[in-house]
Amino acid sequence: MRLSYIAILVSSMHGVALADDTAPTPPTAPAVNATPEAPAVTPRWPRGVIDRPLTLPGQLVLAGGDVIGLNTVVMSPAGSTTSMGWLADVALGYGVNDDLEINAITPNYTFTLKDFEIKGPLDIGVGYKLLRGAAGGKLEMIARAISGYDLNASAVRPVRLGLHVQYNLTPTLAVFTHDIGLGNAGISIAVDGDPKPISLTLPVGVGMQVTPELWIEADTAPATSIKISNAENRFITDATPLLASAIYNLMAGHLDAIAYFGFGDLQTAGDTITFGVGMRYYAGKVD
Repeated sequence: MRLSYIAILVSSMHGVALADDTAPTPPTAPAVNATPEAPAVTPRWPRGVIDRPLTLPGQLVLAGGDVIGLNTVVMSPAGSTTSMGWLADVALGYGVNDDLEINAITPNYTFTLKDFEIKGPLDIGVGYKLLRGAAGGKLEMIARAISGYDLNASAVRPVRLGLHVQYNLTPTLAVFTHDIGLGNAGISIAVDGDPKPISLTLPVGVGMQVTPELWIEADTAPATSIKISNAENRFITDATPLLASAIYNLMAGHLDAIAYFGFGDLQTAGDTITFGVGMRYYAGKVD
């Protein structure tokens, strides 16, 4: 703005200085065939994670999976023992429209070099847009409901009702609430077994768009469980979960390659170490 004002001022002064000596130059007629500049088009599914909506756009299909390793150290009077476990899962999602999505995570498939079995929960969820582009385009809020069935425990999973929120502090830095296996920021209601605990979960994360293709983030939970009924209070001072992940986008927006690393409890970081890789493929129109 200041440079524009100075340019206008200099031009005016130059015109006044020449007024007594030369005739003013007639204005130049605008070009008849001038083409207006086309507005920038925002992709439906941007390559940068920070710019993506929190629900899949309409008719966009997500398909992918993860392979996760869990290294556990158990201490005993006889010494320490280490065990290694492996899990695989398949992730699916579909944008019903730009405001509503459905998604599912298949059971965790546990495996070793010799054995392979289904052992874990099947979760199915929906997400619906409550706010998008609020606070000057920085705030988005999604209502989510998730439940499922645990094949290992032969029990219905708790119903998790919560909010998935993201606020962009800068064009490359954001804070958010992500479900890291505990639930989104909200309530977990047990529907099977006795007693049936009801608790509140408060996860939080921070992420950075390092390059247009590379996103890194770290997630934890200040409160994994705040007692509402028949539950225990578990705060970050009791256990400090930490999951770091990196997402690199390939194929012009259609593929995410993911790397994971974290701890079940950072206070005893050497006891439980999680690591793995994953991918998500987006089938449909991303531009």
